[in-house]
Amino acid sequence: MSFQQGLSGLNAAAKQLDVIGNNVSNASTVGFKSSRAEFSDLYATSLYGVSDTESGIGSQTIKVAQQFQQGNITATKNPLDMAISGSGFFKLWSDPTATSTFFTRNGQFKLDKDGYFVNNGNFLVGEPVGGGDDAPIKIDRAGLPGTPSSELDWQFNLDADQKSPLIDYTASPTALKAPAPAITPSDPTTYNFTTSMRVYDKVGSAHTVSLYFQRQAVAGTPPAVNNSWNVSYKLNNNAVQNVGSVSFTADGKLTAPFSFTVPGGPAAANLPVPGQPNQLGDAGIVVNLAGTTQYSGSFTVAKAKVDGNAKGELVGVETADDGNIIAKYSNGQAQSVGRVRLYTFDNAQGLQPSGENNWSSTAASGDAKPGFPGEGSFGKLQSSAIEESNADTTAELINMIVAQRFYQANAQTIKTQDAILQTLLNLR
Repeated sequence: MSFQQGLSGLNAAAKQLDVIGNNVSNASTVGFKSSRAEFSDLYATSLYGVSDTESGIGSQTIKVAQQFQQGNITATKNPLDMAISGSGFFKLWSDPTATSTFFTRNGQFKLDKDGYFVNNGNFLVGEPVGGGDDAPIKIDRAGLPGTPSSELDWQFNLDADQKSPLIDYTASPTALKAPAPAITPSDPTTYNFTTSMRVYDKVGSAHTVSLYFQRQAVAGTPPAVNNSWNVSYKLNNNAVQNVGSVSFTADGKLTAPFSFTVPGGPAAANLPVPGQPNQLGDAGIVVNLAGTTQYSGSFTVAKAKVDGNAKGELVGVETADDGNIIAKYSNGQAQSVGRVRLYTFDNAQGLQPSGENNWSSTAASGDAKPGFPGEGSFGKLQSSAIEESNADTTAELINMIVAQRFYQANAQTIKTQDAILQTLLNLR
């Protein structure tokens, strides 16, 4: 017996304890992948090979192999967090110019002051909006610019039982008012119904279009209401503009489509703010009353839909299952700012650990293969979640006990060898 076997065994046990200790210390590290120490035996050889009676000269550590089994997925309340369930890594650049490239399973992302998705100071890489080569994913913190309204769809039911403001029911119910009263917003006796809708100009400022309905009447003894209604509008607090009338059939349906345009450009009568240039779109806003009805019952707004929007401030971010990162804004709009790509390797165990939960590709790992979450062999992406460390603390503690016994046994062989040598030295 020699000291070689015991000494190599001590080294192997120490390495195993190092690996176990590293696994245990990273049991709470997001995206961490545990490792295991792998050993082989050692034999002294000669020109004629190993003797039939050779006992070997110990063991050696041949590799610390990373174990890329899936870690548990845990939901979080952070919408920037992402977890990969299955194969794949996030790609990171050390800076926006890709000085260094890393790969990680740690999906704890944040927004930096410039709006980039970062992880420990590294930039998340993906497909830019519209496609193309890899680029850092970024959200414009300036917000979403406003867009002018160009179309307003309004649909109503006008109460068929309404009286006409044109008939003087109190003073002379047998005659029409003379002159016929014009629609006056401050005088509700001059119209039957009114409603309003917010629209937007070129710079995203909001304005109000108010619509007024006045039921017509025909002369007679007594005068009678008919199935036509005068229609007027006003923009903000400007003058009321009459735009014609809508008529209905006996069964309460429009006799013909009806629409009008709130002028844009330099139309002085429609200045959004008196004394300031008109910022409405050059083509104005088309107001369409298609589908409006005249049935008995209350006045109702069945539809009110307008395009355009005010300037929006960033209020939230979410990641879709397909990797699209959606920015949400205060004006109710949402848009994609990029799409997360995932990357796989022919030999993930060949990746070189780089610290901070990152790996670098090597010749042993092969080149990174890009793809999108949920496609082919690529894992699925889960928003507001993280992948926990795959280190099993219970199993590691048991392995620690085994490694400790392994170390003690090898120390005992050295102790025994020392006792034998001491006996030989004491021979007389």
